[in-house]
Amino acid sequence: SASLGAVSLGSVNISVGEDSTQPTPEVPQIGMPEFGDLIKGSQAAVYYYGTDCKRHVFVQLDIYTSWYGTDFSDVKTITVTNLAAIPLGASVPFKPGTLIKVPSIPDVYVIDINQTLRHVTSELLARELFGTTWNKQIHDLSEALLTTYSFGEPITSVDQFSVEELNSMVMSIDSELDA
Repeated sequence: SASLGAVSLGSVNISVGEDSTQPTPEVPQIGMPEFGDLIKGSQAAVYYYGTDCKRHVFVQLDIYTSWYGTDFSDVKTITVTNLAAIPLGASVPFKPGTLIKVPSIPDVYVIDINQTLRHVTSELLARELFGTTWNKQIHDLSEALLTTYSFGEPITSVDQFSVEELNSMVMSIDSELDA
């Protein structure tokens, strides 16, 4: 049985896998990540490297964009070996302040801290809290992820919720992973 290893041919690094018959070129990669890094291996999945020394996957593109928008420039590629050495943690939740809807439930919710869903009880209230485009800001929450959230008190007036106040309380993904 062949051993795993890397061969250097001048300036080209080639990884040789145990069962491979042809060497494959290696993509330039970083070593182990630092806390807070966005990382990926050779696949498309993007992870957040948490202060708990675990990698936390973004299971939906909408979850990633709730934290970082459409900017992927800070995502670092690490070796498959280094990625596999980092244990999986909980998946990254939507950023607090995000409006969501679950396909089988007709209500719209806003995500509060500690992965808490709070029902926004009227369209007028949603408009006052999130502006006239509130209905274009709603993301679908997969029913498979619903159990990672809890239901909190419904929002019935504007003085019960403030996006600005919430944004000042949410320091990082780590604070939501501890929920």
